[in-house]
Amino acid sequence: MSKTTGGSPWHGTVFVFLWTVIQLREVFSGKITNWNQVGGLNMPVTAVTRERGSGTYNVFKDIIMGEEASIDGKALVMTSTGAVLNTVMRDAGAIGYASSNYQADGVKTIEVRDGEKRVFALIRPLMYAVPASPGGLVEDYLAFCTGEEGKRIVEGIHKNSKIKGKQKWLT
Repeated sequence: MSKTTGGSPWHGTVFVFLWTVIQLREVFSGKITNWNQVGGLNMPVTAVTRERGSGTYNVFKDIIMGEEASIDGKALVMTSTGAVLNTVMRDAGAIGYASSNYQADGVKTIEVRDGEKRVFALIRPLMYAVPASPGGLVEDYLAFCTGEEGKRIVEGIHKNSKIKGKQKWLT
């Protein structure tokens, strides 16, 4: 099993860079409908989400929305990360989320803090499903991934992530 950062929120040009989990939940649930409600410009919010089958959607739903809220039915639903980023890029009032390894000109990363004012990242575990005794190349690959070199590669990805500051990795 390895971890990859995912569900990192993105937004257009509304100039709100510091968020709490509660604010994100309220934006995506439709309670916050104008950027001026969170210190931004006076313009409507366009929430952009992924489809329910997406792993990124599931991470965002579990960590940000939780059991107490659901994503507003008025949110634009996209079938790919590229579509989320392109929509946010074209709409100055848009906010969406994408895996942190996706970057695009015209969108900015926002900082999310928990109740203790610490920056945190959203992560999800990735698991391999293989037969009990896979053998051959599959077994070699799994040994590499769980070995020292594979672990160094994953740690290097986290260290080189564009998410800066003290991080709280939620699993």
